[in-house]
Amino acid sequence: MSRYKQGAVHIHGDTHMVLLTCGHTLTFNRAHLPHAWDELYCHRCRDMRAVEALQGEYHVKCRDCRYGRRCGAAKVSAETIAGKHAREKRHTVDVRLGGKVKWTSGKDNVSQLTIDDLETPPF
Repeated sequence: MSRYKQGAVHIHGDTHMVLLTCGHTLTFNRAHLPHAWDELYCHRCRDMRAVEALQGEYHVKCRDCRYGRRCGAAKVSAETIAGKHAREKRHTVDVRLGGKVKWTSGKDNVSQLTIDDLETPPF
């Protein structure tokens, strides 16, 4: 018996948000991703609606521990969460969009700014 609901396929990092013509969103895994203008049932409107757009979901995942967060379409939130975790825990954190790494923060790629790196004003 699967730990997930019957019929649900769980592939981490491969979730996509689907925007319906009514403005509501649904989340799908790549294995079950609908095509543009397919008709899907909107649970909020309680009616069939057409798919207007497909978008990947931002996911924050730490390389050094089990930390991970899903952020939907909120790119700034994902980058903020990743930066905070990398800074506080000194870990390396990836921000992924639809399963592909878009940005990395942490001990492997953080440059330290020193006084010598700052430009002095011309006056």
